[in-house]
Parts: sequence; C-alpha cells; structure tokens
Amino acid sequence: MSLSSTSQSVPVRTGRLVANFTLFREAESLAVLFPLGQNRAAHTHKSSSLRARGSICCDGDTWTFVSEPNTAPSELANSQVSNLSFGTMDWTRSYASRVTRWHWVCFTGLVKSEQTNLNHILGVNASTQVYSDKENGLWLDDKLLLLGPFDIVKLDDRWKITATQASEADSERSDVTEIILKITFKPQECESIKENFIVIKNNFDQYFGEFNGSVTICRPSHEAHPRQVFQINQLYGVCEQHYAMW
Repeated sequence: MSLSSTSQSVPVRTGRLVANFTLFREAESLAVLFPLGQNRAAHTHKSSSLRARGSICCDGDTWTFVSEPNTAPSELANSQVSNLSFGTMDWTRSYASRVTRWHWVCFTGLVKSEQTNLNHILGVNASTQVYSDKENGLWLDDKLLLLGPFDIVKLDDRWKITATQASEADSERSDVTEIILKITFKPQECESIKENFIVIKNNFDQYFGEFNGSVTICRPSHEAHPRQVFQINQLYGVCEQHYAMW
C-alpha cells in the first residue's frame, strides 16, 4: 500500500483474487481518539465518498472501475456518472476492551437530490455499541457531517437502520441543523467466523448487500434549499455484527 496526500494505492493478492485500485483522498476525514480504560485507547480514521479507480481479477474474469477525480458529480451529465466508482477507508487500532461488541454500517455511492435533480456522492460509516457513537459520520460529496446515535435492528431478511434526530455536532463547521436517515439493508453474502476457546471467543459476521431508503438533510429556512431529500436506491456496502472476548 502506498499513500500520498491526494491518493492511496492498494494492491491485493489473495487466493484466486488479484486487485489493484486507487482511492482519491478528496473528502474530509473523521479521526477519533477514544479512551477505553486505564492506559488503553482506540484510534480510528475514516473517510468516505472517495473516488476509486482500478481493477479486480478472479478466475480469469476482470472488472474495471473508473473515476473522475476533482470533478463534482453535480457537474456531470447522467450518462457520465452512471459508471463511476467510489470507496471508503476505515482504519482502527486499539487496545480493545476484554469484551467488545459492535454493529457497523458502511456504504457509499451516487444519489440525486429530489429538490435540485443534481447528482451527489453520499457515504455513511457508523456503528453502535462501541466508542459511544463518536465515529458516526455522513459524507455528502467531500463534506463530512457528524452524526449522533443510530438504531440498528436486525430482522429476518434485512436490517432496519434509522437515525431520526441525528444532527451536526459541530455547528461551527456546518450549517446543517438536522439529518434524518431511514434505510434498510438486505444481505446477499456473508463471511462468518465462529471461534470458542473458552477464555477467548469470536463471533463475527460481515454481510455484503444492498441499501435502500432515504437521507434528509435540513438547513436553516433562509437557505435556497432548506430541506433536501436524497433517495438511496441499490447502493452496495457492508454491515457487521461482532462479539469478541479477547
């Protein structure tokens, strides 16, 4: 992996899979240093709505994804944005608690404002049961909006994810007054790890699937568009549920 101030190149080679892609670091980042107890802490660094370029090869098949760095999606025609690719970075290092639990939600992709009919990149990276909701963020294009607590309910065939009164926590950074999320996640594949060594346990499920729903962003009434609704239609991402005793 190579890192610069504007991009991050990530080569991957494992089993039948070979990938090489670049994420363009144009969006703001969310960095959190969170106390976990005496002489213990966690550091997490996240960024979403990142343009991606590269390729993935598996069993002789190749998928290529493209990007248009330094160009806002709202400036592109629908025919130009339909094949664009986006990614997320999420890096954490911690001296974790003996018992650790979390639910985690992460996705990014193109959405359109119902009010302006313009294209935007929207990303969400959020969790519950860990770090007291301090690592929850929503990215609209290159702008990070801080979020509050999430409600994540796992149903039989889908997850229901809501944040009905999540608002920008730093009023000096943003004019956003309220953010309302109502989305569902339908899993398509799952990677599971189940380990029990009596004193060490690990129950980990990572689901890949489809997100649908809406995000509403509210601003003061004097703005040109004080309330914008973005419909989320078939955006792909991941959800995790994890219990560890380590």
